[in-house]
Amino acid sequence: MFYDSLLPSIVAGIMLIFLVFVFFRPWVIVSNKICETETGYKFKIINCTFFKCTNLNVYLRKVTESDAYPKGKDFSYKRIDVKSDSFIYIPSIIYGFFKPGRLNCIQVKVDKDVENLKEIIKNDGTYLELIVSTQHGMSNLQSTKKKTFKHINYLKDGKFESGFSFKIVK
Repeated sequence: MFYDSLLPSIVAGIMLIFLVFVFFRPWVIVSNKICETETGYKFKIINCTFFKCTNLNVYLRKVTESDAYPKGKDFSYKRIDVKSDSFIYIPSIIYGFFKPGRLNCIQVKVDKDVENLKEIIKNDGTYLELIVSTQHGMSNLQSTKKKTFKHINYLKDGKFESGFSFKIVK
């Protein structure tokens, strides 16, 4: 009798924890390409959750690899200044559907005066890492996304298409 009510309670509790950790975590997508404009470079970040993402922080860094003795790799990091690296929130995906003027994406820019990203990516042993950390608007669970850019093919001329697309148009 006691076990008949305990087992469904345990299963329901595990399912609830699973739902909280899967559906109430922030889910952001970072573009696979870097958009090169006349004045700088842009990265696009889209919020794909049903709630807004808060406390969004963006870090861009140059990673330099060197061979370590007797085997392995040593890594050195240099932070690159981004024009806007902290945002209060990004609207939810639902907000982007119902209000087309206010989409659920942001673009982060690096000025060409600050750093030449093309030269960093072209060199062997150096590449870029973009790190995005954010919190879910309802549950305050945190998530961090890291994207690496190691080849010159990641850099495209033009600008990002408006909306939920990562397409770069001329």
